[in-house]
Amino acid sequence: DVYRAEAASGSKLGHKAVINIFLGGGPPHQDMWEIKTDAPRRLEVVCKILARQIDHFDIYERVKVTSFDPAALQIMRRTAPHLSLGLIRSPMLLEDIDLAQTLGCSEVCMPVESGGAWLVSAAHEAGLEVTGWLGNNPTQMERLLAWGVDAITTDVPSFAQQYMNNRSNLE
Repeated sequence: DVYRAEAASGSKLGHKAVINIFLGGGPPHQDMWEIKTDAPRRLEVVCKILARQIDHFDIYERVKVTSFDPAALQIMRRTAPHLSLGLIRSPMLLEDIDLAQTLGCSEVCMPVESGGAWLVSAAHEAGLEVTGWLGNNPTQMERLLAWGVDAITTDVPSFAQQYMNNRSNLE
């Protein structure tokens, strides 16, 4: 599909690499797919391919598409209106919550370095879920949990799972 879309658009998309991990029988989860910032023409191609694949595999309910780039989220909203979107910002500012709502997002992704409980509360009051990132060590995990985030992104899932298991055993 990538090669056909590239040929149809008349532009070269560069490297093509996909990592697809299917965890059959695993626990329910949400896949967050991040669209990187790029030229609008390339974003159009990528968003169409992504929307087609999500539709083909009928995984709308468990996929959230995120991006730092508002243009990517606008294209994705136009391409797949029922898809769940999330705005990533760093630093996260109060006006980013308004931007997320304007873009039709259901979530903001807030970095541990620039968020806070007050910002999580403001996002929740606006009807947005909050994913905190990154929870790669105990200090970051505790900070994000204290803020009241709904989910945590980590580069070290085995650590995060063990940390949460140990934490729940203490409570």
